[in-house]
Amino acid sequence: FVLDTNSLLVPYRTGKENIEEIRKIYEMLINKSRLFIPEHVLREFAKNRSLKIMELYTNIDNQLSTLLQ
Repeated sequence: FVLDTNSLLVPYRTGKENIEEIRKIYEMLINKSRLFIPEHVLREFAKNRSLKIMELYTNIDNQLSTLLQ
């Protein structure tokens, strides 16, 4: 299985239960030597990861602001 950048960024947009399922699938593929991540995908992921974290922070901050009003 070859992953793309979007598949690596999914955990930043999903819930805890899904993250656990993704982890299990990745572990299974790694143990069977069936997981491949191209270098350009890793570079794109590194570039976009901070943006996803910033989006999460902004969403949480907006929700907290709404609750405190």
